[in-house]
Amino acid sequence: MILDAGGITFIDSTVLTLILATHQRTHLRLANLHPRLTQVFGVYGIDHVLNIYPTVDAARTT
Repeated sequence: MILDAGGITFIDSTVLTLILATHQRTHLRLANLHPRLTQVFGVYGIDHVLNIYPTVDAARTT
């Protein structure tokens, strides 16, 4: 499953929990993250848990 997060500029704990739960149940790939989300994921170390790609095309080919 690929989530194109290009339009998401803010998430709260509920959405983050949903993303992590989905990641546990399937092969979730996040693509096209806004720089704010990239920063937040990095601060909490989530970027080491999730599969994050710079573009949707990159997420498709992996």
